[in-house]
Amino acid sequence: MIEAFHKKIDVLLQQIVDDSRWDLDSETLFVVTGMTFYGYCLGQKIVFMLEQEDVNKAVVERLVALGAGQKYTEGLVEAAEQTFFKNEETLYNQLINIGHNYFMMDDLTELVDNIYLNTKAILKQR
Repeated sequence: MIEAFHKKIDVLLQQIVDDSRWDLDSETLFVVTGMTFYGYCLGQKIVFMLEQEDVNKAVVERLVALGAGQKYTEGLVEAAEQTFFKNEETLYNQLINIGHNYFMMDDLTELVDNIYLNTKAILKQR
């Protein structure tokens, strides 16, 4: 089951980074991607009947493989987990829920676009 989970989440991540808008140097984009991706992976946890640790580990591994720092990524995933399970109304929780809402979709184009649109909106507010 874990291999099928990895294959499923890798499809989304590949679509995100293959997009011409991808920029690893944008911390805002990375956080939006990480939180949204985490939410998507949480949905897959249900489908593939995985433990929380399996999800967290997979997300960290994939984000680090993109070139992010290990400790930074672990902190991001830890924040995502805490935020999601506290059920607070925060920006992080909204991003996680967006990803989670797409976990049953086959066409992830809208979710990928959402990541870039949300990043743009956040950057405009600064």
